[in-house]
Parts: sequence; structure tokens; C-alpha cells
Amino acid sequence: MKNVINYYFNLFPENIHQANHRFFFKYNDEKYYLVLFDRPVEQAGPLYELNIEMLKRHLLVHEIILNKDKQILTNINNIPYVLMKVYVNEQSITKLADVNYITTNTRMIYYNKLLNVSDWVNLWSNKIDYIEYQINQLGTKYPNISDSISYFIGLAENAITYVKNTYLDFKINHISDYVVSHRRIKPIDSLFDAYNPLNLVLDLRVRDLSEYIKAGIFCDKDIWGEIEQYFAYNSLTVFEYRLLFGRMLFPSFYFDIYDDILAGKVEEKELFTIINKINKYEDFLKEFYAYIRISANIPPIEWLQDNVDT
Repeated sequence: MKNVINYYFNLFPENIHQANHRFFFKYNDEKYYLVLFDRPVEQAGPLYELNIEMLKRHLLVHEIILNKDKQILTNINNIPYVLMKVYVNEQSITKLADVNYITTNTRMIYYNKLLNVSDWVNLWSNKIDYIEYQINQLGTKYPNISDSISYFIGLAENAITYVKNTYLDFKINHISDYVVSHRRIKPIDSLFDAYNPLNLVLDLRVRDLSEYIKAGIFCDKDIWGEIEQYFAYNSLTVFEYRLLFGRMLFPSFYFDIYDDILAGKVEEKELFTIINKINKYEDFLKEFYAYIRISANIPPIEWLQDNVDT
């Protein structure tokens, strides 16, 4: 790997460390990571342009370094990699305040439709259709999936309906107020993940808020303090509150593990990290709904109405 870095980037580190498909080294007291590019190749250019814009706004996103051929991607054994210079303490744990800082400072930033993932209704509907097709092909290979999938598909369908009705009620067909968001962001992630340009997408500002909160519940983290702090400094519209709650209903946490199981990345027993805590999550949704209702009159979800003052 030293020879590759020497040749493609004209950098000559003494030591290179490897972990989880990442190569880390220091050169001239600066930190570099050579990482696998795990996105569609056509997104490399838009991600690089977004990277430039974020750096211009003095956000400490990892800086993508072009190789000697002025290319973003460097193929090593036919696998695309990206070299990044890292400015943050990559070992520090991400807080909701860190996520909010990125959101707040990336409004009206560079836009490319290849990075836009805001069409939740169609994305989620296509996801469910594909999962239902997969389930019919899997037979009895994954018994834990077979036993639990119907509940989570039902939850997803609730989320789709809730978001769809929100757009209909507000007569909104198009959103242009995008911010830099993350594919996923969790309270157990490091700042390396938060500022990793390969983890970035363009979406509405409630995306990261909802995904962070959902992940916090299943990580057994008490995140109410962070939630209350967030709303002390950020005002959402009723439209945004409704989208936030709709996204809270969508069980991305389950489907992420489902995808990893089918890809052979984790064992099926990992599903129990979700299944065993679903009652806890339902209780949280009830509490969170009541919390939101203080600020916005959002529609209820019938099956969540036990012990909730509507």
C-alpha cells in the first residue's frame, strides 16, 4: 500500500495502519485515510463538489484528495478508493449538536439530484415492494425474518401513509430547502462518520434528527436531554414536525439489519437487537408524540393512542 500511496498521491508516510478496509497514516503531521468508495461511481463527482462547498463554509468535513491524475477515485486491485485528509478528532463520539451544526450551516448549498434522497414515499414504497418480493423467494431460510417482517412492513406502511398525507394536507409537491444529511448517523458513531463525505446525502433537516433519535433508542442511550436541547435552539414548522414523526415511524433500523443479513455481513440473530426492544420503541413513540403535540397539532396514530392525550 505504501507504493500505491507514493505513486498516486506523492505522499511518503513511514507507517500505514489498516482496519476495516481503511488505511490510516500521518504525513507532515496531517491525518489521512484511504477508504473504500462504497457509493455508486456516478456519485463521486457530486460528492467531490459538495465536499468543496462544505470546506468553503469552514465545515471540518474530511477533504477529498485527488490523485496524480486529478481523479477522485483510485482503483486498487479493481476496487475504487478515496483518499481523505481528516481535520476532526475522529475518535470522539458524535452528539446531536454536531449533527445539527452541519445541518444548520449547509442550507442553500450545492445541489445535485444524484445526492437527493428526499422522496421518502417512493423510496420507502419501492423498498417494501422489493422486500416483499425477496421474502417470497427466501422460503424458510431466515425464520427470524419470517416471524417478524410483517410487523415492520406494517410499521413502514403507516409511515408511508403519514408522510403522504402530510404532503397532501399542505398541498406541497416540491421541496427545495435541502441540507447536508447523512445516510445514517447514530449516537454511537464517531466524528469520523459525521464528517465523512462518503456518508453524506441531501435531504430535509428532520432526516438526521429522526435517524439519530431512532438509533439512540436501540443503543439504550438516554437521548431526551439532547432532544430537549435541540428544540430549545431550533424551531420546526408544523409541516416539519409531521415529517419528523412520519420518519420516526419508519423502521429503518430493522431494514438496515435485514439488508446486512441478506448480504452476509451479519448473522440473523442480530435482528433480536431490534425485536427485543420494539415495545420500548413503541413506548418512546407515544412519549415523543405527546412531546411534539405541545408545539404542533399533528395527527395521531390510532394504534399508538393508548395512554396518549390527543
